Amino acid sequence: MSKLQTEIALSTTEAEYIALSTACRELLPMREMFNELRQYLDILPLIPQVKCTLFDDNVGAETLAE
Repeated sequence: MSKLQTEIALSTTEAEYIALSTACRELLPMREMFNELRQYLDILPLIPQVKCTLFDDNVGAETLAE
């Protein structure tokens, strides 16, 4: 999804890294919430472990993130 960034980036790598960081800040709390819900619901065998994959097409941003 496209979204206007609130920070000013001076390079494409920086802009991609900011976008990756924003995605992680939205993804990680949701993943933790799903994992907590699994503990309280009696349908544990039916719910697979929550795994998330983020994709990025900028090698510099990937290097910074790693």
